[in-house]
Formats: sequence, C-alpha cells, structure tokens
Amino acid sequence: MERSHAEAVIRWNAQTVAARLRVLADDMLYHRFPKRFQMDKQIEALEKIARQHPDNPVGHFCAWHFSRIARVLHTQRPLYARDLMADKERRLPLLPALKNYLSLKSPALRQCRPASA
Repeated sequence: MERSHAEAVIRWNAQTVAARLRVLADDMLYHRFPKRFQMDKQIEALEKIARQHPDNPVGHFCAWHFSRIARVLHTQRPLYARDLMADKERRLPLLPALKNYLSLKSPALRQCRPASA
C-alpha cells in the first residue's frame, strides 16, 4: 500500500511532537534545562499541503493544530491567560476556618481536651 505525501507529512509532524515530548520528559526527570525547539519546516510542509488543497479541510485542520502545539512546545507557556480562581475565591477563608477549628464542637479540640475520669 502506497502512502500519500500528505499522510507522510502529518506523520512527520506527529513524530516530531512525540520526540519533543519525550525529550521534555527526560529533561524534567534529569533536571536539565530544555533546549530551543523549532518545528518550522514541518509546519511549512503542512501549510503548503493546505494551500495546494483548499477544498480539503484535513490539511487546514492539521496545520492549525500542529502550529498551536508547536507554539506551546516552543514557548512552554499556555496559549492564553487563565484565571483559575474566581475573584471571591482568591482570599482564603482564614477567619471562618479558625472559628470552626476553635469551636468546642471541633474534632481537633475534642482530642486535645483532657479526658474526665
């Protein structure tokens, strides 16, 4: 079975991403500073295929997604800023937590009280 050029380019991109993820995992494991990552040739090949076949959405889909993956692997930062905690959750509930902890019904204080014999 003969494989198409587009399939080979997509496979090349996937293998490049997989190899980079393995290198990053090793760098984290062995506490090494990661080297710069470039995937320009692979992305250009995908974009060329997308331009050659404008009616086929697969080329555009792969080019867009692999370019986003390449950007994340290059910068090693999220693509957009995230606010993981709502504004009202930013402040830790210190006073309510202390009130519950110091309550006579608190299991922590019940264990500290001397047992009456």
